[in-house]
Amino acid sequence: MLFMPAASAASGGRLEVRGAALAHMMRGGSGYGSESCRKQLAAIAAVGGNWVSVTEFAVMEAVDRPGVHYGVGR
Repeated sequence: MLFMPAASAASGGRLEVRGAALAHMMRGGSGYGSESCRKQLAAIAAVGGNWVSVTEFAVMEAVDRPGVHYGVGR
């Protein structure tokens, strides 16, 4: 998990955390870096959010195949 403070919080001022968890969508065009994600970040900022936790996911194909991979498919 990665925590990213807003610039004002990182500048040495009083730290007030107003955050949200941002999960990656496993659907085309909805992941981190997409226009949909940019809109979500703007909505969080619009209500006063100044921190976002970003969580990456890995996928295991089956319990008898212990390897993991990131993203959809291989």
